[in-house]
Amino acid sequence: MKKIHQLFVSIILLGLLSISVFAGDGIMTTGKTDPPPPPAVAAEADGIIQNGKAASADPGTEVVLSLLQSVLALF
Repeated sequence: MKKIHQLFVSIILLGLLSISVFAGDGIMTTGKTDPPPPPAVAAEADGIIQNGKAASADPGTEVVLSLLQSVLALF
């Protein structure tokens, strides 16, 4: 009698664990996918193509920003 009880308990445990395995199979989707991201736009300023960066007019600002990035990269 004890063997039948252990068999019954193991079958119930197996059934409960299998519920979590098959839980994601019944998810219904609409079949629609996300739209693709927009293509990267290159803007031309003063004959120089800028890819997503704001063109700064002051060369001193460029130097200070590049030095700041170099220093911050050390940390």
